[in-house]
Formats: sequence, structure tokens, C-alpha cells
Amino acid sequence: MQDLSKQHFKDLLDFRFKKHREERLKKVITGHYENAKYIFEAVGVAADVLRCSDSGRLAMLHKAASPWPLLQAALPTYTVDAPTGKESEGSKSHAAIKDICQGIMSAVKANKALLKVGLLEQFERPSTSAPNGIKTYKSVTAKGLKYGLNVTSKENVRETQPHWYLETADELIEIIKANGV
Repeated sequence: MQDLSKQHFKDLLDFRFKKHREERLKKVITGHYENAKYIFEAVGVAADVLRCSDSGRLAMLHKAASPWPLLQAALPTYTVDAPTGKESEGSKSHAAIKDICQGIMSAVKANKALLKVGLLEQFERPSTSAPNGIKTYKSVTAKGLKYGLNVTSKENVRETQPHWYLETADELIEIIKANGV
């Protein structure tokens, strides 16, 4: 009889332990889900504010999904950044301003003109290596998205680099020449 009550007591402890463990696990999973939800919402807002290209958005999502390997594995590994309405142009359809204006004018002058007409805007972010603690970078504006896109910087994922569509490069150069600084 004594053995039966010990076994019964042991079964009761096992049941309570399992129930407690399941409840804790449920709370942990729910907490992770809520955290992931907020993180991915924040990534979406940041990508919208920075007007990131699809490849930039995807890079941000991959970085945010790193704590969840199964989710990260479900994300595509690349996306094609093509001009709106152009499916076949692919990611080679854009270039940095220095490549587009090569031999015509410097990238600095071209960027000043693009800032002046509102196709580019300048942002700042904190920096540990910059002398004044602030790093500036440029981003294509909503108006400028007709001519280019924002590519996530290879040096720092917290900033974008403007790239301009080769398809509209001639028109862009005319705008730059007309508004040269």
C-alpha cells in the first residue's frame, strides 16, 4: 500500500511539473512571437522611411530573423531591383551616380544638383568613427524613385546608397546639367 501512494505522489508531481513546463513554454513561445511581430513591424517602418529597394528590405528582414533560423530559412535569398513596371531589367539596370556622370561632371556636383531639385535628400546617423560623431548619407526621395532606387549600403546596413536607373540616365543627366550648382 505504501508503494502505491509513493507512486501516486510521484505521478502527481510529474503531472504538475509537465503542466507547469507546458505553461512556461507557452508563455515563452507567445513572448517570442510578440517580440518577432514588433521587430518585423519596426523593420517595415524603417524600410519605408529609408525607401529601401526590395533587396534592401530583404537584407533587413534576414538580419531581423537571425534569432529564428526556421523563419530566416523561409525568406528568399535575393530579389531583383528593377524599375517600376520593368520585370526583365534585373539588378544590373542601375548604377551609382559616379558611374553615370563619369566624364561629364563629378559625383559631388551631381549630388548637389540632385539635392537641389529634390531627387535626393541627406540623412544623418550616429557614428563612432566620424570626427564629429555624425555620419551623413544620401537617399533617393519619393520624387526621385522615378529615376533610381535606394540600395542598402555594403559598409553599413543602417544607411542607403542612391543608385540610378541606366534606362533614365540621359534624362537624369539633363536634370543635373540644368540645375548644376
